[in-house]
Amino acid sequence: MFRPPSPLTTVIIYAICAVIWALSVDWMIAMLSGHVNPQLLTWLLHYKGIIFGLLSAVVLFLLLRNYRSQVITSERAYVRMFRENPQPMWIYRKRDFRYLEVNDAAIALYGYSREEFLQMTILDIRPKEDIERLLRNRDLQTKPGYSPSGIWRHFKKDGSLMYVRVEAFMIAYGDEPAEVISIYDVTEAHLAGEALNKQEQLLKTIINSSQKMVWAVNNQFQLIAENRVFRSRLALLRDIEKPSEFWLEHYKKSLCGEKQLIAYESGTTERTWRYMEISFDPICDQGSITGVACMAGDVTREKLHELTLRKALERYEVVTMATNDVIWDFDLVNRQVSWSDNAIHFFGFSKREEEPEFWASRIHPEEREDIMNSLYQAVREGHTHWQREYRLIDLKGQYRHVVSRGYILYNEQKEPVRMIGAMQDIEEIVVKNEEIRRLSLVASMTHNPVIITDENACIEWVNKSFEDLSGYALEEIKGLKPYAFLHGEDTDTKIYQEISEKLAAGKHCVVELLNYSSSGEPYWIVMDITPIVNQAGEVERHIIIQTNITEKKKFEQQLEERNRLLTEVAFISSHRLRMPVASLLGLFAQMDKENLANPDNRPFLEYMEKLVNDLDVMLHEMADKCNQIYHKSEEGNGQSFNNP
Repeated sequence: MFRPPSPLTTVIIYAICAVIWALSVDWMIAMLSGHVNPQLLTWLLHYKGIIFGLLSAVVLFLLLRNYRSQVITSERAYVRMFRENPQPMWIYRKRDFRYLEVNDAAIALYGYSREEFLQMTILDIRPKEDIERLLRNRDLQTKPGYSPSGIWRHFKKDGSLMYVRVEAFMIAYGDEPAEVISIYDVTEAHLAGEALNKQEQLLKTIINSSQKMVWAVNNQFQLIAENRVFRSRLALLRDIEKPSEFWLEHYKKSLCGEKQLIAYESGTTERTWRYMEISFDPICDQGSITGVACMAGDVTREKLHELTLRKALERYEVVTMATNDVIWDFDLVNRQVSWSDNAIHFFGFSKREEEPEFWASRIHPEEREDIMNSLYQAVREGHTHWQREYRLIDLKGQYRHVVSRGYILYNEQKEPVRMIGAMQDIEEIVVKNEEIRRLSLVASMTHNPVIITDENACIEWVNKSFEDLSGYALEEIKGLKPYAFLHGEDTDTKIYQEISEKLAAGKHCVVELLNYSSSGEPYWIVMDITPIVNQAGEVERHIIIQTNITEKKKFEQQLEERNRLLTEVAFISSHRLRMPVASLLGLFAQMDKENLANPDNRPFLEYMEKLVNDLDVMLHEMADKCNQIYHKSEEGNGQSFNNP
């Protein structure tokens, strides 16, 4: 391929030609002497400089034209390389951020045409909050050369936001500074990175929000994660920074796949973190164990409570002598039960220590199996507390109602070893409750839900109708206030406030209220609350009688829905149908009815077809709404309007 001479080469060629001309022109004239007309020779001698100038001008013109042609070709090649580059690029003027040039890849990526780009500035594709950063960034690159500008947010023409990595190259465009910008779409990578960062932050937040020490080590026993509690109480875990044999032993077991739970005593004199419970769990990654996750919880309170309980039992043994309460200590390992003296004085126990079967033999036969099963189940399932009410035969041979409460103790291996408890005589309470039950018999027979509350509006009794309607049994809600479990998100708080104010004033109250059943099903009631006042004028109880008005409310809502649908049907028939009908009449009037094949009729027929389709849609819509109205009025009769 021919390359045009450079400017220096052109000058050298011109100089050589000038020297050759200067040295050879006189020799040529001398050679021509005697062979040509002397007048011609005189003319050549006189005009040889002019001839040289003309010839050199022709040579220079040819050289420069060829050079200029090649420069233009190269410039077009560079422009084509810029415009057809698959990487989105543009050039903008730094003074006012105006686009000077943009390539096809940027046009395809952003959705703007080249003409639209050239009417815009680079500020137009950025969120407003990023413009200040761009203005600060404008003067950072003042010398020609490459400059990475970081990650930016850009808007496409359709309004969607994307994240891009920007690389800039400082140039002079004309007489003004400009920048060539290359764009790399990193939206997916950026969003994935943000999601990962959020997950990491969430994980750190969760770990740091824990009140337990949390840390993790890798399979080289190096600490790789820790929370704030671990850092603040690291000194309590002796020799853990450079793991001693104690820690290494447990780490190695977990690295072999074993989960561990151990008791640990820090030796501190403080009332917290003196006793700990530490778990070791393997960390698995793609089927292999890569480390150990550890968690230490403070169990000092429980340990001290156990010690305090033992001392308290000794004191309680003396106090219970003045009551019917019985203290018992069940050795779960040796299956021996120790009883306080009250067990002998009030319930006829003959020994201080008995097997549990002796106690079971004194429980009422109807309850014996259930009580013993519940006790052993609590022990098997790792519970710390057990409580049951049952009947126990007393010294006189009569069954009395008692309630037993027990606290289950476990050793360091989480094995149950002991159960300490108290048994209280509640016969008088049961008798009083029985009286209340009998007094409530009348209320139980009514079909209306009935609630009886104490002076603090806490439930004492409810009838069967209430249980059926609400789904709550008396045992579940006894002692609770009705609003605590009946009210939901759509219950009117103003009505609840009205009830509270009237109850506080001891006034009668009747309201309509939305309640929720145990399954979350809403239902409407009319609630009539009557306070029961004693001779001193103090409120002792409240009697609440409810009436279920859910069906009435549903009927009212159906009427409202039906009226709304009728209004919509009326609007369609009186307003929307008129417009296409009027348009059809107008089009029909303008058609050439004498010559239906007239080509001028075609636009009218096409528009008439559109109007007919619109009418069909409206008629279908009317039919659907009529069907809805009909079904709400005659639900279940299997009839409906036929769609046209």
